[in-house]
Amino acid sequence: PKLGLQVEYAIPEGLTANISCKTEYLSLHAGFVYDLQGFGFSTGITLYPVNYKYIQPVIDFTEGYIVAGKVNELSRLIGDNLKYRIKLFENIDYTYLRLLTGADIRLMDNLFITVRGGIFVMLSKPKSFAEDLDYYLDGSVTRSEPATFMIYGISASLGVIIYLD
Repeated sequence: PKLGLQVEYAIPEGLTANISCKTEYLSLHAGFVYDLQGFGFSTGITLYPVNYKYIQPVIDFTEGYIVAGKVNELSRLIGDNLKYRIKLFENIDYTYLRLLTGADIRLMDNLFITVRGGIFVMLSKPKSFAEDLDYYLDGSVTRSEPATFMIYGISASLGVIIYLD
């Protein structure tokens, strides 16, 4: 097995730094992720169904978790509109799952560029949903279960992997 270091930028998941352990047809990776909301961690598995010398087609499944952060801070980058700064968005963490396909392109013996695209799903439960609803509805909420928000869409990533000898 080869041990490697991987840095990747994915939209919308963010910047990831991983340690990777690769065999001929399989790679396991784990590391840290940063997006504009905060920090987290990710783990995943990459399959190499065919091993060509310069281009290796891949199928990658990754799961990640972003620790609770302030989405309201992120809204400042979009625009300074106060209607987007609501209490509900003060303490949100989320889990993401993504399934990507693409290729690892060999530049040198141990240096690869990764190009991937596919789908993602983000799942989140705001920490204090009932209290936030009660605040905005003037105390009229008698019982509220935590809501799960699910966002899904297209993901794309570009990265570099350096395998150590």
